[in-house]
Amino acid sequence: MRPILLIFVSGLLFSTTNLVAQDGLESARNALAESLPDLAATRAERYLDGSSKLSDEKRTAALLLIGEAHVRAQQPKAALTALARIRDNNSDNSSRNYWQGLASALQFETPTALAKLSQVGEESPYFEQALYNSIELQTNRNNTTQAFELLTKLRAHNAQFLPLKLALLEAQLFLTENKPSDARNALEKIKSEDRLNPNIQFLTGKIELAAGETKPALSAFSSALTKESTPQLKTLARLGKCDTFLTTEENKEALNILIQILEDEPDSVFLELLHGRFEKLLNSSLPRTDFAATLSTFTQPETLGEDGNYATPSKVLASYYLSRCVEEETAKNLLQQIVTLTPESSLLARAHLSLAQLALGRGEVEVARNALLEVRKSAPDSPLAFKAADLSARLATENNHTKEAITFLQEAARHPDEAFTEQALLNQAVLTLSSTPDAPLSALSAKLNSQDSKVALELERALAQARNQSPKAKEALLQFTLQNPESPGLAQARLALTEILLSESQPDFDLIESQFELLPTTLNRSLSLQSFHLSHRLGIISNDWEKSVARGERHLKSYPEAEENPYFLLRYAESCFRNEDLNRARFLFAKTANLPNASPLKELALYFGARANLKIPTPGATSEALETLDHLINRAGPFAAQSRLLKARTLLDSQENPAECIQALKGMPGKPGDHPEADLLAAKAYRKLSTNKPESAKKAIAIYQSLLNDERTSYPLSNRIHYELALTYRENGQDNLAIDPLLQVVDQENKKPTESEGEWDYYYRCGFEAIDILINADLPRAALVQARKLAKTKGPGAEQARIRAEQIELEALIFTD
Repeated sequence: MRPILLIFVSGLLFSTTNLVAQDGLESARNALAESLPDLAATRAERYLDGSSKLSDEKRTAALLLIGEAHVRAQQPKAALTALARIRDNNSDNSSRNYWQGLASALQFETPTALAKLSQVGEESPYFEQALYNSIELQTNRNNTTQAFELLTKLRAHNAQFLPLKLALLEAQLFLTENKPSDARNALEKIKSEDRLNPNIQFLTGKIELAAGETKPALSAFSSALTKESTPQLKTLARLGKCDTFLTTEENKEALNILIQILEDEPDSVFLELLHGRFEKLLNSSLPRTDFAATLSTFTQPETLGEDGNYATPSKVLASYYLSRCVEEETAKNLLQQIVTLTPESSLLARAHLSLAQLALGRGEVEVARNALLEVRKSAPDSPLAFKAADLSARLATENNHTKEAITFLQEAARHPDEAFTEQALLNQAVLTLSSTPDAPLSALSAKLNSQDSKVALELERALAQARNQSPKAKEALLQFTLQNPESPGLAQARLALTEILLSESQPDFDLIESQFELLPTTLNRSLSLQSFHLSHRLGIISNDWEKSVARGERHLKSYPEAEENPYFLLRYAESCFRNEDLNRARFLFAKTANLPNASPLKELALYFGARANLKIPTPGATSEALETLDHLINRAGPFAAQSRLLKARTLLDSQENPAECIQALKGMPGKPGDHPEADLLAAKAYRKLSTNKPESAKKAIAIYQSLLNDERTSYPLSNRIHYELALTYRENGQDNLAIDPLLQVVDQENKKPTESEGEWDYYYRCGFEAIDILINADLPRAALVQARKLAKTKGPGAEQARIRAEQIELEALIFTD
């Protein structure tokens, strides 16, 4: 917001006591006295141009008058140019410093202005006025301590200097410090008859409003609205009434006041003051429809800028806020209309910023990027431009343009709001960490002011290390959780630490569980979902699903909309399934499959739903499962083969129908051996049929032999196939043929040189099966040899084999050294 600079000048400024009387300058002085500063400057320049042999004193006098004239005409740049022409060794440095100070103030170069005004010496007729103007500037900057010091100095120098204005300034200073009682006391120094002055009534209203006395505040602001009040003061008094109504939540009255101000077509400086009030109304309890109706009546948006409905600055501003409270498409059209009307730079930037935000909401990235560029072009050094730079940085970050994003954030950090700047600086540091997660914190946090930001940066570094799988991440996150127990990022740190712990080859389950237990009961949606996902992973590793189910229920209770998230719902359903809560699981699987956005997960949900139904021992559940599996088979999708296999296994094991099992497996896609589980299941079905059909056993044996001859068959699977083949021979009374496949496994003849020992279950099954066959064949010594082979292995069945060998020795009376 452009500050309102009220520079009060005393009659001394019109004095010529410091100027040598020159008849050639009289006409210029007269023009200045008659409030014609432009004419005064022109005449003084003419005087200089027409007098080639002026003394330094006369030349300085003319240039001082030109500088003063330009200041009074609000032309600071021209004033500074003229004053710079005065030689440094002139006899009137104080006068030059005074006018340079005022010109710098008009350019909002406050530090320079204060420095120049402080160089006005006590001997100068401008000394008291310079002190007064310095107080004003310090007040505008909210530097109350310095302003009070200058005020004390001025009163000590001349207690009679502008007592009314000094009392007003003192009251304003106390008001800036939020000390309304002291501000009232300052006004007590003013004579009672002078307190009816509109300016004093306005300040009284400000004081009463600060004190929370809304009725006296409204009364005082109303008293300031007299016929004698200047247009500027009337606008300020109305703003005071608006602020009072906003305080009492009389929002309709506040809006009406703002419309009154707009109808008066105030200067652009005052239009800037309206933005904050309109923003408050947008966020108030005033219905958007009422807000829109009032603004629409004033702006007539359908004909804005046409014929009699002239697009005044006030109407364009109202149109902008109308766009903020209507439907998106209407808002877009209105904002585009505003942009074509080329309002002043601030409002043009606001319109482009709103267009950018609308485009971002629709996912129109390029449109948003161009609109943000227009914001920065329209008002390059404004807070709006810095906000646009922040949004541009986000877009660049999403596209992995880190360097570009950092450049934008450097611009965003120029925002006058300290919190906004701090966040921009923090985001810069975070982006730097994304590429160099082990960078020293001290260098990154040097520009940060708040301890909270530095703690947040410490967390971001630990998280960046975790994302980059740095070996330092675990220790960094552990340290953060221990040293920052009150940090708002503590839950995020615990979850990141948990993710690292779950990825370790030997997870520390106690430490993992402690991180879960220390999480707050309420988490935001993102962290709550992350907590559940990690619980699901823990269930996969530990096969303990109770806590995964509990955290899924908690997330769903906190965020019911999670029921529409197929990725969450599927994992939650699986947790229930693994935890044997089958009815709940099949309901959730069915719900997941029926979600409109479940497309990539639909078949997986149906498949698991069928599995849940198959575990429920009722004819209805089994029938429903088989129907689902048939549906998946007919779709020929990614789960068709698994569904066919599951259906076949169900027909064989639960339905005891080997013939239909074989029929179901005939549709398996691919070549023989592509689906060894299906082949093993078919072999098992043929074995069940072999009781009545001996030739079926041959088909089973053929399948096993085919798998054993397949180069793709792994060592662990080979052990299993040898075992099943031996059982098939035994089931058909051919123990003599069963012994060979069993001993091939015991002697590891089926293990390729590149394969390592990693399967013991079927290895020992084959060994003990071979021992039984040999014992039954009355070959105890051969059986003892096999038992001792097994006893010499390093697997979990070695001890059992040793005991079996001892039993054979005792039972067969075999004694050896």
